[in-house]
Amino acid sequence: MTETWLGALLFSLTSVASVQGHFSQPTLLRVNGMDGGESRFVCNSSGGFPAPSIYWLVNHTQHPPETLVTTYINTLPQTELYNITSVLSINISADTAVTCVVENNLLNETLKTTSCGVRSSSSVVRLSEHMWAFTTALCVIVFLLVAASLRFQKKLDRDEERKRHRCRDDSSCEGSGMIVLDLEQWASLPETDV
Repeated sequence: MTETWLGALLFSLTSVASVQGHFSQPTLLRVNGMDGGESRFVCNSSGGFPAPSIYWLVNHTQHPPETLVTTYINTLPQTELYNITSVLSINISADTAVTCVVENNLLNETLKTTSCGVRSSSSVVRLSEHMWAFTTALCVIVFLLVAASLRFQKKLDRDEERKRHRCRDDSSCEGSGMIVLDLEQWASLPETDV
């Protein structure tokens, strides 16, 4: 009887040792809520044995309350390997780091993946406000330049029109630099070789 019991124990130890598997590096997906709203983090790891421990860290040290975490463990068909998915729903600032930790105690294995927040979200808003102000100022400057150019062109056109009216009414335009040639006089000019 002792041999049977010892053989069964040895068999169960070898079968447990042979059915072990390393989990994949956890993947971590972050879905941000609206400003100041709840963010959801989804952590997934697969292909390991035995079922691992999974937990979360906020800013590398703080454990969130268990009520914010939902974990699903599934056995892969025709194997004894596990897939694990954990969801953390938490209201945190955009620049908070969240880490998913998967531990396989049988293999003394700890896998971590961290999602760092978008620290530039407030600077992006500030940058877009500055770009809006810059674009508005640039449009105003371009408008003023176009208006000044049109006004200057209109003044030049009025001055030219006044000059033409004066020349028609008055003979004082002779010194104006305009040369008027009669085509018949032009044809009667002798040709010269230069």
